[in-house]
Amino acid sequence: MLRMKPATRLTLLAALCHVRRTEIADSLVDLFIRLVLKINTRAERTLKALAAASAADELRYKARVRTVLRSTYSKHWRQMFKPLLKALEQRVRDRLPLLGGQPGDERHQVAGDRCPTA
Repeated sequence: MLRMKPATRLTLLAALCHVRRTEIADSLVDLFIRLVLKINTRAERTLKALAAASAADELRYKARVRTVLRSTYSKHWRQMFKPLLKALEQRVRDRLPLLGGQPGDERHQVAGDRCPTA
């Protein structure tokens, strides 16, 4: 290379610099693309984990709400069951003469149906 003319030597050196510059630019672009893909993959994993945690929390929350509501209603139902049953029994007893049955007659049927005759 030292024996070459300066013009030839400078031309070859310029060509080498151009090729190396292109290789370095390509390597930087590849590195940038890999970095972006790595960030994207990590972000997707994080989002999936967050979504799974959120769904699990939501399911736990809904289950807790269902449990609380069910226990509240069942407690209320147990408290109201006896008075409701008494009220229904009283209404049935009040209507028995209208249906043709006798109080204490266990053979009466639902309102609208004919009572069996003895």
